[in-house]
Amino acid sequence: QHGYKVGFKDKTVEILENPHVLPRAYFVENLIQVSTEDELIEKIEDSSFDPRFTAVILASNTQETEFGKGEITKINYQPNTVTVDLVLSSQGFMVLSDAFSPGWSAELNGQDVKIHQVNGGVRGVFLPAGNHRLVFKYLPESFTLGMKISLASLAILVISLIF
Repeated sequence: QHGYKVGFKDKTVEILENPHVLPRAYFVENLIQVSTEDELIEKIEDSSFDPRFTAVILASNTQETEFGKGEITKINYQPNTVTVDLVLSSQGFMVLSDAFSPGWSAELNGQDVKIHQVNGGVRGVFLPAGNHRLVFKYLPESFTLGMKISLASLAILVISLIF
């Protein structure tokens, strides 16, 4: 059972609990920067890799590799939006255990911040010390393009009905 605990069991069903599951949002102490996806895969497949303490990202322009711990005071999920209230005593790197996708953007206290693809598939953000509100919003380019095409089509339809 690979360390899983039985959470529920009856005659036909056994539900297992993973006691090592990571929280939805958490801070890592160490950051490994790699330049290729092959290096990234090699790092996360290494038996010494522990995602509770270390994150691996593709090349970034930061020189920092060690970070302080912070506290997530509140996390709120809404359709296409995730809001995280947090406190950091020193700069940090927060991982959000949700799928990385180019349609996501992030704002820290109203200012745009870059989202990094972490450990090959989730999101991460560099954060300065202090009390912050971090808001992730999902608005893929395909939606924006579809909206523009729909509005253009509607305009053409209205014009053709008038004339």
